Amino acid sequence: MCRRGKFRSPREARDAAMTRMLRRNRGVITADGLRRLGYSNKEVLGLVRHGDLVRVHHGVYADGRIPLPDAGRLWAALLAVGPGAWLSGHTAAAVWKLTRGVPAAIDITICADHTPRHRKLRVRRVRNPPHPTELRTIGQMRVSSVPRLLIELGAGGATARELHPLLEQAIRRQLLDVPDLARTLQRNYGRAGIGVVQALCEEYLPHTERKSGLERAFDRWLLKHPEIPPPERNVRLGPWEIDCYWPQHQLVLELDGRAYHTVVEEIERDRRKDAWLQAHGKRILRVTDTRFRVDKTGVHRDLSVLLALASAQHSDQQRPTASSRGPLSQAVQSDGKDVLPLARSRLLDLGDPADQLDHLGEVGVGADAPGFLRSPENRLTGDEQIRA
Repeated sequence: MCRRGKFRSPREARDAAMTRMLRRNRGVITADGLRRLGYSNKEVLGLVRHGDLVRVHHGVYADGRIPLPDAGRLWAALLAVGPGAWLSGHTAAAVWKLTRGVPAAIDITICADHTPRHRKLRVRRVRNPPHPTELRTIGQMRVSSVPRLLIELGAGGATARELHPLLEQAIRRQLLDVPDLARTLQRNYGRAGIGVVQALCEEYLPHTERKSGLERAFDRWLLKHPEIPPPERNVRLGPWEIDCYWPQHQLVLELDGRAYHTVVEEIERDRRKDAWLQAHGKRILRVTDTRFRVDKTGVHRDLSVLLALASAQHSDQQRPTASSRGPLSQAVQSDGKDVLPLARSRLLDLGDPADQLDHLGEVGVGADAPGFLRSPENRLTGDEQIRA
């Protein structure tokens, strides 16, 4: 036949058709596809021997003239196992970009009567097909959903510590739908691996009880620190519900029980809440479960300083004006009981809590200080007291 003025033999036409098919299929082609193009088994062996094709799996070949990309490896694996297969486990996590790079051994799951055997593939067989919502299509390839791949990894022996980075990354990239997560866990109840995933996702699942795990942990912690006055719990200020509120100190504490919010709308809602509270004269401190777990001392200190600043502001408003009392240096040298509240009232314009803590160290904490500042966790060291 003629093409662009050149005569092509039947073999040349077949080679051109094979090249086009390889380009359309991520660089791979099946033995059935080659036979449909008119290649005999002997000719296929000749293509492999000359390096034009590379055997990837039984019955699946790749273009030997160019490197096979990761997408081609995944597509070849699905073609090798057959219709109905999907990428699962660690491979599904890589496709969702929860991990870096496609693993050397590709995880494939299929619903079948027997388990196909392929080198370089970890093939798992299930008896019943998964719920349609537990499979997704990415780049024309079927892949386990994020909740399902977590269960698959748990069934394979992954620990909560190994699964937590994947869950965290899925939340950051807005790939985790909480209602879908809850339904997936319920459908797979009793399956291997479900226990570790259930415990890992506990904070993200809806609960009938009002308090989160962080709120209950904070309540227990608060009982151990009587120097901190008890707050009002779950009160409403305007249109917002507040976790902890100290009305006399105009201080709000929000306990973010999830390390990262699951949807952008929740982040925007928290920002609107913070703006409303600040516009109405409230100080706000946010504590995530991660910080509360690893830095209780820092939480105690931040909370104590904010309470002290509010107390100092209230006391300073009830005292004579600064002109009748003299400068701060005279107050420090006079009545010891006036040092702490007056010093804190001069710090109200400092926005950074770290700067406030540094300046609080210049006057020290005396025996007359509020209980939440005289606690061991917030007692200033000698170095901090002489820093000025």
